[in-house]
This record gives sequence, structure tokens and C-alpha cells, in this order.
Amino acid sequence: MATHRAMQTAGMKVTASVPMSGPYALAAFVDAVFYGEVNGGAPVSSTFLLTADQAAYGNIYASAVEVFEPQYAAGIESLLPSTMLRSQLYAAGKLPQYALFSLTPPAAEICRHYSTDRTRKPGCGFRPRLLATAI
Repeated sequence: MATHRAMQTAGMKVTASVPMSGPYALAAFVDAVFYGEVNGGAPVSSTFLLTADQAAYGNIYASAVEVFEPQYAAGIESLLPSTMLRSQLYAAGKLPQYALFSLTPPAAEICRHYSTDRTRKPGCGFRPRLLATAI
């Protein structure tokens, strides 16, 4: 609503707006999750962010099993958005309800793709793209 009001104040014609909430600072949101502050929506939001970025840029993984456990990898790229409720996704075994990370550390190649280091380390650009979306 504040953005809508600011646009009108700036003289822009606003035809419609859809006030909503969400993790606007996506890089900070994902940083917190990677540093262990996994919230209840992390399995859904992380899956959505990773598969959307993969669909757009195609350079996070060669196969979904590089990032997702095999039991979830099949069909993961077309799972979201979904008309199913989050609870239905969990009940159907499409996503884990509470676990985001397995006990097996990911391959170094995957870790390289998400670096919180602010320097320009080689990588796929996932985190820089998250930073670019910050509101």
C-alpha cells in the first residue's frame, strides 16, 4: 500500500495494486535459512526460489538430484506454483515438512553456487540475483 501511495504521489497512474507480504529481502531471507534459521515455510519457499532460478537461468544444477533428495527430485521443477495446500504437499510426500537440509553435506559444486561471500567468487549467480530483487 505504501508503494501504491508513493507511486500516486509521484504522479504515476496506478491502475491496480495487490498489497501482500513476503520475504522482500530474498538474499537476507535465504542467508538466514542457510545459516540455520530454518522457518516453517523454508521447504516450500526454498524449492520455489531454487526451481524458479534454475528455470530462468539453468545454471544451478544439471540434475535436480544434485540439490534435492532423490525422493523429492522427481517432478520438483514443475511442483510449484501449485493449487495444493502446503499441508497437502507434505502429506503427498512431495516436500519434507520440517527438514530442509539432509545430514549429508552437498557437493562442493552446489555450495559454490550459494556463497554469502560478498566478493566475486565464481558461481552461478544465484545469490547476486537474489540481491538484485531486494525491495
